[in-house]
Amino acid sequence: MLTAKTDASAFNKAKRLGANYFLMKPLAPDDLKMRLKAVIDVACAS
Repeated sequence: MLTAKTDASAFNKAKRLGANYFLMKPLAPDDLKMRLKAVIDVACAS
């Protein structure tokens, strides 16, 4: 989930609704790369 919201309640709600990842804007390019790599690694391991 990518959002402009930065508060803990938004994060908690997203997790409760099934979000695996929660990225807040502004998004650092290195953070996006790291998260995408983690998702790809998990998908390839399955």
